[in-house]
Amino acid sequence: SQTLAPGSHHLVVYRSTETQEIPEPFNCTPFLGVLSGTVPIFISQIGDEELKYPDGVALKFEADQMIRIEAHYLNTTGQPIQAKSEIHFETVDAKKVIHEAGFLFYGSGDISIPPFSEFVSKPVFKAPPKGSKVFGLTSHQHHYGTFFEIEKATSSTGPGTVIYENDNWEEPPVILFDPPLTFADGEGLRWTCTWINTSAKKVSFGESANSEMCFLWAYYYPDQGFQCYIKAGFPLPIKGCVVQ
Repeated sequence: SQTLAPGSHHLVVYRSTETQEIPEPFNCTPFLGVLSGTVPIFISQIGDEELKYPDGVALKFEADQMIRIEAHYLNTTGQPIQAKSEIHFETVDAKKVIHEAGFLFYGSGDISIPPFSEFVSKPVFKAPPKGSKVFGLTSHQHHYGTFFEIEKATSSTGPGTVIYENDNWEEPPVILFDPPLTFADGEGLRWTCTWINTSAKKVSFGESANSEMCFLWAYYYPDQGFQCYIKAGFPLPIKGCVVQ
C-alpha cells in the first residue's frame, strides 16, 4: 500500500541496481528508471492505494535488494507544498508463494493534437506473454486527457470486449481482477486514448505536464520479465522496451 501527499502526479517504485543507500531526495527526470531500463514493480497515481496480490503470488527480493522510490510532484499553487510519499510492503511466508508477479507497461507515443481540437489515438494492440494472468490494470494520461479505453481483443481492429474505462486523468482507478484476467491464444490488450487540447499550441508526446501520454500498466503472473511496448512511430531511447 502507499500514501501520497497532495500535489503528486505519480509514485514509481523500482528494483534498484544501486548498492549504496541514498537517503536524501534528489531531483530526477520523470519515469527516469523506466527510460534507463530499471524495472518498476509498482506505480501509483492516487492519494491512497492498496494493491492486493492473489493468493500464492508475491514479489521476491534478493538479500540486500535496493528499492528506488521516485515521486513526481507538480505545485500549481502560489505557496510551497510539502512533498511526501510512503510505500508499505507486507511479507508472506516464502513457502506459500507459487508464482512471482511481473509488471507490464504498454503505451502509444504517436500523439499530435492540434490547438483547440479533440484527438483520438489509433487503437494499438499487444498480446501479453503466453499464459499471463493479469490481476491489476490502470491507465495514465496528462491533463488534456478525457478518456481511456482498454479492451480484450485479437487485433487493433475488429470486435473487442471493454475491460477498463476512465475519464478522470488525475486519479485513474486501478481495476483489480478476481479471478485474474486470462488470454486465449491470439488475445491481448487494445487501448485508445482521447484528448481535448484547450490550448493555442499543438500538444505532442512528452514528459512535461503540458505534453501528453497514453500508457497503461498491469500487474500479472507468472513473471516472464518486464514487458514494455510502445507504439511511437519514432525512436524513443528506452532500454529494455520494444518501440515501434
